[in-house]
Amino acid sequence: MLDIASVNARVLYNCKNINSPKPRRKFGIIIGKELIIPHMKRRLLQERLPREIPQIIKRILGDNTDEATQATSYNPNKRRRCYVCPSSNDT
Repeated sequence: MLDIASVNARVLYNCKNINSPKPRRKFGIIIGKELIIPHMKRRLLQERLPREIPQIIKRILGDNTDEATQATSYNPNKRRRCYVCPSSNDT
């Protein structure tokens, strides 16, 4: 269904923008990115993520992450306790 919807969307886009039609593959990539941006912004607000994931999301979103990172107190550079070792091993 998504494939058919993307073909239909591309046809409508190319009809409206006759001077700058996009190839099907490039148009599909653009649509895919636009569909996952809201999910990535929600995911960025989660506190318990591996450090690499917020960095990757910020790199993909570019400058669009400013309002998302200001809404949370999450600091990806903050050191955390190792989850493998129990706290009873502390000396």
